[in-house]
Amino acid sequence: MKNFYLFLILCCTLFFFNQEVNAQELVLNGNLESWVNNTTPTSWTLCENIFQESGTIHGGTYSARHMSDVSTKKFQQVLTGVIPGTLYTLSYWYYDNDVMARTRIWCYWLSGGNTLPDNQAELRPDTYSIDSPNWIQVTHSLTAPATADGFRFEVRVYQQGGLSGGSVFYDDFSFAAGGSPLPEPTNYPTDFIAEASNLSITLIWTDSEGGQLPQAYFIKASEANDIVAPVDGIPEPDDLDFIDGKGVKNIMQGVQTYTFNNLKPDQQYFFKIYPYTNGGSNINYKTDGTPPSATATTENIILIMFKDFESLTFDPWDTISLASDKGWIISSYGGNNYAYINGYQASEDCNDWLISPSMDFNAYINETLSFLTATNYTGPALEVKISNDYVTGADPSTATWTSITATLSPGSWTWTPSGNIDISSITGDNVHLAYHYITTLPDAAAWELDDIIITGEFQTGFDNINQFPEVRLSPNPATDMVSLNFTSSAQKEISVVSITGTEVYTEKTSQQNLSIRLDNFSKGIYFIRIFYPETNRPVVKKLVIR
Repeated sequence: MKNFYLFLILCCTLFFFNQEVNAQELVLNGNLESWVNNTTPTSWTLCENIFQESGTIHGGTYSARHMSDVSTKKFQQVLTGVIPGTLYTLSYWYYDNDVMARTRIWCYWLSGGNTLPDNQAELRPDTYSIDSPNWIQVTHSLTAPATADGFRFEVRVYQQGGLSGGSVFYDDFSFAAGGSPLPEPTNYPTDFIAEASNLSITLIWTDSEGGQLPQAYFIKASEANDIVAPVDGIPEPDDLDFIDGKGVKNIMQGVQTYTFNNLKPDQQYFFKIYPYTNGGSNINYKTDGTPPSATATTENIILIMFKDFESLTFDPWDTISLASDKGWIISSYGGNNYAYINGYQASEDCNDWLISPSMDFNAYINETLSFLTATNYTGPALEVKISNDYVTGADPSTATWTSITATLSPGSWTWTPSGNIDISSITGDNVHLAYHYITTLPDAAAWELDDIIITGEFQTGFDNINQFPEVRLSPNPATDMVSLNFTSSAQKEISVVSITGTEVYTEKTSQQNLSIRLDNFSKGIYFIRIFYPETNRPVVKKLVIR
């Protein structure tokens, strides 16, 4: 009889233990085996463009097929019962091998129904899936924030390359408490290289392999060969401004490339990549051995024009509306400012222009344009144009404009780089770039525009290059003052231009020795432009202020 009671107690203990373990899994119907109908899996509350799938599966009988459209489509389940300070492991599998669709995770911790900003790098990355013939697992081990009581588990699908109607597939969702943080990844990624193009550097690598796969990668960048390894338990958020000469970027596992943009010209950059598991206070970087490193140098080009709208003004650009009661405005989201236009419910068809100030292309060769756009809704595409006979402030329809072919956003508010566009065929000393927004009611897409960059190389291939007077800068790098020493007393116009294209100093002089105080200049790279009217050509020197 005693043995029977012991057996009974053991069975009860195992029953309640198993109940406790099962209760730790917060996702309901995570394996997608139960469906209300062929577009709604049981317990999933937001199912946009979701379809039951029995052919492409990771496990069991069914998966979910998520079809892309011109706007973002979401698949979501809101989880309750999250305990603050508890370690949770998030996991799901996706299959993306369709050129018309791409996906990414987009989750939030919740507190009283409100979203929390924690773990942005892991839960809301700015990178997307890439086409692969294999199922890919996304997994993160994260500690619930101090006020968290829920979790919004969401994945999204987007059109790709302006094409919609493609599909990605999901299976085996899990969000479970308990257990221990994952160990650090077994291996580093391989084939880590850096390739420079204009003011951008693209990093490429091959995913880590081995016993413990990474959940993400951490890339550190620096203008000096002084990169220090990250520290376990201390996550570092993305930092892409390079104000201090350094940058960092978190990349989800499965993505094997990233591009750093808007870098300094003629600057060598150093990079190292570290795989990691977990997140928050449990983040575990692989730092032993030798992490992969790469280096590349940006091209020796000059910023002719730069506009990022962070000043909350269009100046010195012009906005001209030839019709409707709409027009270009500056808008903000997520701490970023950008130009925005939307002709929805306009009084009439829109005809709106955003036009740059005049630029002298005679001084440059190999001019290149790049910018970012995002769009949503249905309507005519934003037009990009350039002219060398437009008169500032005049009716732009009276000028001659050449259309520029650029890569524009496919929709769903997806920020999209235009690519590096060759505009070197345009010449003249009065060049204007324009963004032309037109609508034919009722079609009216909304467009966002940011980070407009025009670069070039200074013209050096003319006959009288050797006739230029010499100029020497001392010291360089400089701190509080720089001296300019010329071999000629010819009349000259001197200007100091920042890396963003802002003129911070100007003077006309015939002196052979000139000193410029730098007390009020920020640290960084500047260009001193000396223009000699008698030759109608500039000489440019790079100045570094420490």
